[in-house]
Amino acid sequence: MNAVGRETAAGSSWSLFDLVGSGVAVTAPDGTLDFCNAALLQLLARDATGLLGSSIFSLLDGGANDELQRLHRTALATDKELRTQVRSTGGRFVASAVMRRSDSHDGLRVIWSFVDARCNEPAPELALWGTEIGLWDWDVVGDRLTWINDWCEHSQLAAFSGYGHEQLWSSRIHPEDLPAYRETLTRHLDGHTPPYDIEYRLRNRDDAWVWIQERGRVIERASDGRALRSVGLCLDVDERHRSAHALERSESRFAHAVWGASVGFWDHDVATDTVHWWNDWCAGVDLNPCDDGPYSAQRDVNVHPDDLANFIDRYRALVDGRSDVYESEHRLRTRSGSWIWVMSRGRSTARDGRGRTVHTAGVTIDIDARKRMELALRDSEARLEAAIWGADLGLWDWKTEDDSLLWLSNWPTRFGIDEGVRRVRRDEWIDRVHPMDRQKYAAEDHALIYDGSDSAESDYRILSSSGDWRWVNVRTRVIERNAAGTALRIVGACIDVDSRRRAEQTLRTQAMILETMREGVVLVTLDGRIEFTNPAFDRLFGRNSEDLAGFSVLELFNSSQVQAPAAALEGLLEQRGRGGKRDMLFRRRDGRQFAGEVLSAEIELSGEKRILIVVQDVSERRQLESEIIEIANRERRRLGADLHDGLGQELTGISLMLRSLAKRAGLVTFEAAPELDEIITLVNHAIQSARKMALGISPVTLERGGLLPALQTLIGWSRSSHNIGVRLHLPVRSPLLIGESAAAHLYLIVQEAINNAVKHGRARSIAVTLRTSRALLFLSITDDGVGIAEDQARGAGMGIKLMEYRSAVIGGVMKIKRLPGGGTRIRCVCPQAPARRESDRIRLRGAPTD
Repeated sequence: MNAVGRETAAGSSWSLFDLVGSGVAVTAPDGTLDFCNAALLQLLARDATGLLGSSIFSLLDGGANDELQRLHRTALATDKELRTQVRSTGGRFVASAVMRRSDSHDGLRVIWSFVDARCNEPAPELALWGTEIGLWDWDVVGDRLTWINDWCEHSQLAAFSGYGHEQLWSSRIHPEDLPAYRETLTRHLDGHTPPYDIEYRLRNRDDAWVWIQERGRVIERASDGRALRSVGLCLDVDERHRSAHALERSESRFAHAVWGASVGFWDHDVATDTVHWWNDWCAGVDLNPCDDGPYSAQRDVNVHPDDLANFIDRYRALVDGRSDVYESEHRLRTRSGSWIWVMSRGRSTARDGRGRTVHTAGVTIDIDARKRMELALRDSEARLEAAIWGADLGLWDWKTEDDSLLWLSNWPTRFGIDEGVRRVRRDEWIDRVHPMDRQKYAAEDHALIYDGSDSAESDYRILSSSGDWRWVNVRTRVIERNAAGTALRIVGACIDVDSRRRAEQTLRTQAMILETMREGVVLVTLDGRIEFTNPAFDRLFGRNSEDLAGFSVLELFNSSQVQAPAAALEGLLEQRGRGGKRDMLFRRRDGRQFAGEVLSAEIELSGEKRILIVVQDVSERRQLESEIIEIANRERRRLGADLHDGLGQELTGISLMLRSLAKRAGLVTFEAAPELDEIITLVNHAIQSARKMALGISPVTLERGGLLPALQTLIGWSRSSHNIGVRLHLPVRSPLLIGESAAAHLYLIVQEAINNAVKHGRARSIAVTLRTSRALLFLSITDDGVGIAEDQARGAGMGIKLMEYRSAVIGGVMKIKRLPGGGTRIRCVCPQAPARRESDRIRLRGAPTD
């Protein structure tokens, strides 16, 4: 409520509280009493003269003085009301106190309202600071009224504050009540009656009649007795009047219906623990009325054990005064031994001085059929909810007449489609449909509503609350139409199919990728049977997918490569070469062969293992690589020859000329002789550097004897440079028939292997073996180092990749193995004759390396 006393003088304003039936006091900020109304003086048995000016805290006791002072300070600092229990110092009364700040014109005040708790009589004055009581101050002579709070606003009444109030206020009073109101007011203003109290009906702002109780009294008169000023209050008693009227009618009907009704009416005397039933309801439902002895003991025995604790707690709360009403649903045992559900309601009709209930009255109703139906319905709903949850269904009900759509579950919230809105307009839902799907959606709706279609089902994209589009499957069915055939009610279900649709889209994308790939892709079982091929694979082998289905992939290999099926497929999965790739020779349908680069992996589909193989035709690339390498080798040989035969010879000539000059200068005294010797030394060193560079650029040339002398030179250089034991074994039984380019690659493989053994393997002994047969050349490099790591053995290092590449270029194959006792062995097998065709090189991949 608004602050009391904001517009009136303090002394006269507080006097209107004499109209209030409960005790009221007004205190200054320090707790000094400024006012006590008549009700409080009567409670305290004191007169105002002896109280005003004293501290209110001295009047109240009970060990709560410090707490009261704290609450008093808090009340001054807030607009909220504060409540506490107090008692007078002499113990004359125990009361409930309500404190509220008042912004008076002469400063802050705290208004106290007391209700004697021993009387326990409901008093409307307890709501003094709320909206139930309107306080007013009326200048009778000028007919000017001031409302001290905003009661009229809360009660939906016209306040008519200011001048002319009485005429305007009276015009809103019910015609049947107006004469009595005027007579009562006039008699009081003329001094014939004490403070007046009248009830009448008043029209509110909604033109409805509400019952008002008005109390007032004149607090100032002229010398001739005329009323000058009056204060009072108004209360909204409409609910009380209506309740009283309803009670009269109810009591009348009760008197006629109590006997033979389906409701049992009872009174329970708590003091004597006896019960009285007002009708024969118990006999009708086969219950023991328990009216032939102590009621509570007999009643509790017949309450179901699962319900007894809750029943007793609720009834005990009523008896102990913790609750004003009691209500319980529980099962009772019938005389025949079965259980029936009943609902009991009761309230206290009498209490003792301590507030404990001594008498209760209430009703008991047979709700067995309803309760069992509720339990069955609850069980059915639980099963339905479980089914809906398990199926991820979003059920909805659409009424076309008012275009309202009601969701029957929280499915939209769970799937982020509609944030918790259970009832929406249908057009709001359609606005969430993807623009590309909206026309189809609207067409199906039109067919359902106007064209007689009974059901529909489609997938649509719906805008989620996060801004993403989600695919949903919508199924609809018409369940009600009007006479014209227009659908009035449509129900439906939504299923989130976003994952499925996206998976389908992913599959379509993957299928499109497979269709457009230039590499051939084949999926085979573990025993080598083809299940799927892409168009590129079909083109590579000159076959179609129908012919290849069920065909053995081993039939596509070159006949010289075909091993036992298990070994061949295991070899496909073995990580070899660069990036896990390996080279193989394949045969087309017409018998022609081609070189292919193969990448394979084991995958799992639907719980079964499969082998996925990717094949790329590298015949042209291999030929091009071979030609490029041959060109590079020729350039290396030319550059090596230029260094050896050009720059080297020129430097040799300069060295000889300088030596001749030095000999001639030795015949005479020549001061620059030492410098000349140093120049000759530098030139000789440059000659040696040029020769080494020429050897490094082109280590193997036919002019210098080919591969064997080059290897012997490399072995000797490795011994001296690394200070380790390096041996060369040359059990060559057939002449070397390899070309200069292949010899250079073999030399560089040996050089890289020795460097790796020294640098990474920390080897102290290395053996290089070269042997030949009529068709093949076998090269082996073995060291006693720490052994190569597993990832490096699979070609992870750049040096190993280069060695494998060089081996592949000359048509050979290479295998790296970590030895059981430590160390590493590298073996390379290549054809003796220069490989002119790619098929000659690939064929060697199946040759043994041991």
